[in-house]
Amino acid sequence: MDKSDGKIKKLEGIPNSQIFSLVKDEDRLLISNIGLYSLKNGKTVLIPGTEKLQILKILLSEKHPGYVFLSGAYGIAVFKRIKVSTSSIQPYAYESIGFLNQIDRYIYTLEEDDKGNLWAGTQAGDNYRITWAKTASGNIDLGGSTVRKFSEEDGIPGMVGRISKIQSRIFSSGINGFYYFDEDKDSFVRDTVFSFSDEVANINIDAFAVQGDDLDRALIVFKNEKKTCNPLKRWRLCSSGLSHQSFSWLEYFRLLF
Repeated sequence: MDKSDGKIKKLEGIPNSQIFSLVKDEDRLLISNIGLYSLKNGKTVLIPGTEKLQILKILLSEKHPGYVFLSGAYGIAVFKRIKVSTSSIQPYAYESIGFLNQIDRYIYTLEEDDKGNLWAGTQAGDNYRITWAKTASGNIDLGGSTVRKFSEEDGIPGMVGRISKIQSRIFSSGINGFYYFDEDKDSFVRDTVFSFSDEVANINIDAFAVQGDDLDRALIVFKNEKKTCNPLKRWRLCSSGLSHQSFSWLEYFRLLF
C-alpha cells in the first residue's frame, strides 16, 4: 500500500509468479517466488543461489542461528548465511549447504520445534520430522541427519500432512480432528479441545486445518465451522459465526493455503 495515496500497487522487481510465504527478517521482508527475494524500503533483490528454486515456504531457524530452510517440489533446501553488511537491502551472504536427500516430496509447510527439530508437511498424507546432525565444528550435517516419516498408519485417520506450530506444540490434522505430537509418548495424540466435533470430515470435499497466528491463537477450520482458541490459562474454545471472536475470511484463506 502506498501511504501517499492509499492505493495498492504492484511491487516492482518480483516475478509474476505465485507467492506462498512472506517472512519478516529484521527490518526487511523475505519473499518466496522463483528464487528468494529480500525487500526493504520498496526495493527488492534476489538472493544469489536461489534463482532456480520455486519456493513454497521460508523458515529462519531460531534453534540453529544462521540457517535458512526453504521448501518446494525439491523437498527441503538448506542455506547458511552470515552478515556482511549493515546497510544493504540484503546484508547477508548466503551459502547453499544442499538438499535433504531423504525427502523427495513437495513440502508445503515447515515448523521448528523447541528441540530444534524441523517438521515438514506435505498435502498428501505424510509429514516428516528432521533431527539435524552436527559436524565437529557445529555445522549441520545433511548426510548424517535423521528423517522420520509420519503417516495415517501412525494414528491419524485421513491425515493431510500439514504441519502447524501453536505455542510449543506441533499439530497435524485428520478427518476426525486435530492431533499434537506428544514427546513423552513419542506419537501424535488427539487434542480434545481443538477436536470440538464428533463428526468425521470427507477428505475429498471438506476443509479441516489448524494454524497458529502471531498472537499464539489457534485458528481452526473443520467442515463448515471456523473457530479460534485462546491460551487463557488453558485453551478456551471460542464461539464461531460472525462474533468478534471468530476470525476473518482473510485469515481463513491463509489457513487453507
